[in-house]
Amino acid sequence: YYLAKEVIEKDHPSLIVLDCSFASSDEKKMEPQYIHYITDTMPYLNKNRLDIIRNLAITDDYKPLLFPLIAFHSRWQELTYGDFLPQTKEMVYGAKITGRVNVTAPYDEAKITPGALSEQSRSSIEKIIRLCRENDTGLMLLTMPVPGKNKFFDQDGYNLRVSAAAEVDELAKKNGILHANYVGDKKNLEDLGLDLQMDAYDGEHLNRWGAAKFTRTLGKYIKAHFDIPDRRGQGGAYSLIDKDLENYPVNRMRDSLQRSIFLRDYAASLHSDVSG
Repeated sequence: YYLAKEVIEKDHPSLIVLDCSFASSDEKKMEPQYIHYITDTMPYLNKNRLDIIRNLAITDDYKPLLFPLIAFHSRWQELTYGDFLPQTKEMVYGAKITGRVNVTAPYDEAKITPGALSEQSRSSIEKIIRLCRENDTGLMLLTMPVPGKNKFFDQDGYNLRVSAAAEVDELAKKNGILHANYVGDKKNLEDLGLDLQMDAYDGEHLNRWGAAKFTRTLGKYIKAHFDIPDRRGQGGAYSLIDKDLENYPVNRMRDSLQRSIFLRDYAASLHSDVSG
């Protein structure tokens, strides 16, 4: 909610996409590392930042969250050259982009459990709906896909995700907004067309190829329902995205070749990525 307030105040977006994938969670507080992840890059005296720390932090010691230097300043004698290097080349905007594959199996038909949408999540979603209406900002709810069953994400987790998504569907219809449901909506899943052999990093996360499919599908969905301008080539604040778009084919080809075991697969991957 506070991040939605922040982005509306700073950027006045025409659309906010709200991820409801963990709508079954009833956690009211967050561990300090997640608070740091959200707030460390916000202006220190920003009201929304202070509200996040005061209302969501699981700890009563706010000082290291308000001033992150307090949490880390005593480490200066321990620092090595490696501390100043990126942890991995796969980290982009806080997400992990990887070509690694974990084969997953299809889920059984989900068993729908009433009450899977937590009251905490319901309340937060309704607050964000009101916030967007008050500020004439479009809102779309989203439930991310889970690729398939393996040791990282089991049938019970899938049942809970689908059950919560069904209640998010009802909440969206009640409020006259869209919910892009990619876990319980069979039509959306068919459009997505995930390959359980190749598109999963684990049972809950997509790898580079699964993410590319999802990005294309979600982009088409948003363009079909909202008037979102194409920002490519506009420069300014969007120049970084243009640079990423330029680098993407090279990175995709690298990952394709890394996962190719046999020479014929190597050649096929090279041809596929070069041809787009």
